[in-house]
Amino acid sequence: EFQAYSFIPEIGTDVLGTEVLATQQGYVWLVLPGGDGLLVLDTKGTLLDTSDDEYKVLVNEEGKGGLPVEWINCIEEDLDGEIWVGTLQGPAIFYSPEAIFNSDEFDAQQILIEQDGNIQVLLETENITCIEIDGANRKWIGTQHSGAFLMSDDGVEQIQHFTADNSPLLSNNILDI
Repeated sequence: EFQAYSFIPEIGTDVLGTEVLATQQGYVWLVLPGGDGLLVLDTKGTLLDTSDDEYKVLVNEEGKGGLPVEWINCIEEDLDGEIWVGTLQGPAIFYSPEAIFNSDEFDAQQILIEQDGNIQVLLETENITCIEIDGANRKWIGTQHSGAFLMSDDGVEQIQHFTADNSPLLSNNILDI
């Protein structure tokens, strides 16, 4: 049975999300179109009764989602229940998504890595187009210009980097994994 939601004033009544994710915690995550961030909905297990629902719109402000940018391409839940968000400026992670409705300040984090002796944000200059999680909780991250990356379960270690030059990929613009 389908349920329409028109009670969310921040996003209007005619907005369709570009991607929807139902998580282990029972929350529904919706990528808002046009760079408007994310919407997280808690139906309290009563999908057809909207009177008890809670929602939050997550944006790139500290204390209101802390996303690196509001333009989101994809979302995925890993095996630990963490939410991985693909943005125009690399991935961002909500490590404790169950706290989203229990705290006024709940922000995504970006992974810091060491490269050539410098500390930097993981793939911060990459437009992340897709993220998939495999059975070992590793992250497969597709990008718009740099091919695909296979990362360790915590995202800190790069296991493989696939490009059109070193693999059977036809292009470095990865649309889906």
